[in-house]
Amino acid sequence: MSNKFSYILEWLKEYTASTSWLYFNAQEIKEGSASVNSDSGSRKTKEYIDGSYEAILPFNVSFVKAYDTEQSLTNIDALNEASNLISWIDSNKNKLYLGDDCICDDVIVKDEIPDVYVSSDEHLAIYKFNCQLEYIVT
Repeated sequence: MSNKFSYILEWLKEYTASTSWLYFNAQEIKEGSASVNSDSGSRKTKEYIDGSYEAILPFNVSFVKAYDTEQSLTNIDALNEASNLISWIDSNKNKLYLGDDCICDDVIVKDEIPDVYVSSDEHLAIYKFNCQLEYIVT
């Protein structure tokens, strides 16, 4: 069985608004950087007599955008980007290929609004939301 995170990274690279390198388990604090981060390992949720099983894999997605403490649209634009990415995930989850022995059952975005971590010195913020991959191993 192949590493599911490799497939998730390849899939998310297809998001057209993503113009930067997509990191794994690392977040560069630089405008436009994005990352997929492991949350924990896969967990079987149901096993079948034939040896196949259903499993879940929690992960999160984060990206860095400019942050403004003044009256501007900068922060709203960043939230809109998060909303666009969440919509893209919902619309394209059926395109996530997980290898010949797995079927993507669902990708669930657990947060409607991302967590925001502000670095006021750099005027940047990390926007992070949690997801869950549900898949079947055949």
